[in-house]
Amino acid sequence: MTILRLAHKIVRQTGGEMSQNNSHLQRVFSDAFRQLDPNGRRFRLGSSDIEVKFYPYAGLHHTIRVRSGRVYVRLSDIFQSAPPDVNRALAFLLVARLLSRKAPPAHERVYRKYAFSPQVLRASDIARQKRGRKVCRFLPRWRSASFYSSHSFGTNAEPDRR
Repeated sequence: MTILRLAHKIVRQTGGEMSQNNSHLQRVFSDAFRQLDPNGRRFRLGSSDIEVKFYPYAGLHHTIRVRSGRVYVRLSDIFQSAPPDVNRALAFLLVARLLSRKAPPAHERVYRKYAFSPQVLRASDIARQKRGRKVCRFLPRWRSASFYSSHSFGTNAEPDRR
């Protein structure tokens, strides 16, 4: 399946707000709270106190908030087809942000590797074009497929000379 077809499929499948209650994601977020706040100093939560939904944002955007003792998480619908380890990494990043802590570097690497892959970036661009307000006719050069194939991300072949 080409990148463009995958991106259109992701955007087309997610027409409105998703109200499915994904118990796997609830367990992942509950586990992230247990590991990042082991004594429950800030939040004492069970998995039933966490509500996770996929939401059709215009791009890659995720939110987490606490209201009345419950945790509400909205993940970009582009991440519906994300592998479990990416969802776990995203859970740790969001919970760490909520607790004002640094996220584990391993989770940041896993999330960034998936989020900045050409397929996900293309799906994000298409979602932004369909759902966003600003009209963009052309992709910037740095978002084109040829740019990703000609650059090596994550490797320090040459030091940055800024």
